[in-house]
Amino acid sequence: DGQVLTSTGAGSPPAFEAAPGGGLIHLQTQTISSGVSSVDFTSNIDSTYASYKLVVSDMRVATDQVEVKLRIGAGSFQSGTNYHRAKLAREAGGTTTTGNATVANGIYLTNTNMGNAADESISFECILANPSSTDVHKLVYGLTGHLNAANNYTIMMFGGCWVDDTAAVTRIQVITSSGNIDGGVFTLFGIAKT
Repeated sequence: DGQVLTSTGAGSPPAFEAAPGGGLIHLQTQTISSGVSSVDFTSNIDSTYASYKLVVSDMRVATDQVEVKLRIGAGSFQSGTNYHRAKLAREAGGTTTTGNATVANGIYLTNTNMGNAADESISFECILANPSSTDVHKLVYGLTGHLNAANNYTIMMFGGCWVDDTAAVTRIQVITSSGNIDGGVFTLFGIAKT
């Protein structure tokens, strides 16, 4: 219990040793196959892990030309204008965009609006750093890949956001600027401290 069977080299029998520390610890997966207004993770985010990672694969939306956003909070999700983001995005057509802004109602995960065609989706991963701390502003950063709904160019975007609040965070939510989320696999991991 708590150990793994480990090779000790050629010609030598394997031995049980302590499992290595660190790494991603799976906490929860939500698979969406029909319309929901948001995907919420409202448990498992506490002081157990120093950081949390959300990985989303093949998220699809019901409404054309929408933005995808991430919100955080404690008893409720923060919806005011206290999200401050910076981004660097590269489009397959050759355009590079940068920017920073104070935004309302969540962190933008799309560089341009995404489409709702059957073959269009967005995938992303983001890190919520030290959510239980009450000493510093909350930081979220990550990488997104999606299609520009206007011209079907692939877009890769790296972004980060700080939230103008030092309260502990216990929940994460993915929403769109309009309409439902029609599909995708949403997985939350804890990042072990050691």
